[in-house]
Amino acid sequence: MIFGSQITIPVEVTCGDVVYSPGGTLGPRQQFYVQFVILHFGEMTIWIDGQRHSVPENHIQLLLPEHEEYYRFAKHEQTHHSYVHLNFDLANDTIQGELAHLPTHLPYSRDMDRLLQFGLRLNYATFPNVEQHLNMFGLQMLMLYWSESLTYQHELLGHNANKILADACNYINQNLDTALTLEGIAEQSNVSVSHLNRLFNNILSLSPMRYVWKQRTQHGIDLLKYTGLSIQEVAFQCGFATTQHFAKRVKATTGLTPTMIRRQS
Repeated sequence: MIFGSQITIPVEVTCGDVVYSPGGTLGPRQQFYVQFVILHFGEMTIWIDGQRHSVPENHIQLLLPEHEEYYRFAKHEQTHHSYVHLNFDLANDTIQGELAHLPTHLPYSRDMDRLLQFGLRLNYATFPNVEQHLNMFGLQMLMLYWSESLTYQHELLGHNANKILADACNYINQNLDTALTLEGIAEQSNVSVSHLNRLFNNILSLSPMRYVWKQRTQHGIDLLKYTGLSIQEVAFQCGFATTQHFAKRVKATTGLTPTMIRRQS
């Protein structure tokens, strides 16, 4: 047992920082450990046994053993993430049984960052018994993740998360042609900006403003297909200031230009 009458300490813990160049990938690979991946900036999408998971910026992702993983990072910018590997001398089904109920990712808190920075310093230290200190660091990281997951789940339940999220999404979709702001969406939803960010990131794996641009782009594609509006009119009705910005978003989503979509309709 990891948590019980006697807490199991990992037999090996490693951690580090990685910066991937634009367009970087990793895998496919088999995961053998309990692993935390912290996305500091950029983009990270992980396919776990073929299922897609988008990791929001400033979030920590929990990965469990006996799963195949493939990573894809941001196409046009660097991606910086940190990792912590925890090797427990336990059967994988025991680990799965104790940890599978935890959220797959959480907001990366200040307490987590302080603990990670301590672990990164330990990882390059050379004093005696440093491995034992690293193993205790890894256990503390797991216990902190466990503790913050309980706080996070209680907060979501206490604030009627699904209704707040639905109201915010409805407001966004009804006002795509206006100058939407994070503060304005939060005000309409009667929550703080930080709480709105947590809801979107942890339920939709998107920030509120990324959701706005995703919906604007999709609405624009639908208008191109099913109306006779000019490309400029479509762009402005969907909240884009320029047709160039609209065209860039459409191509990133579909691989086609607005003119090509119009011709295929």
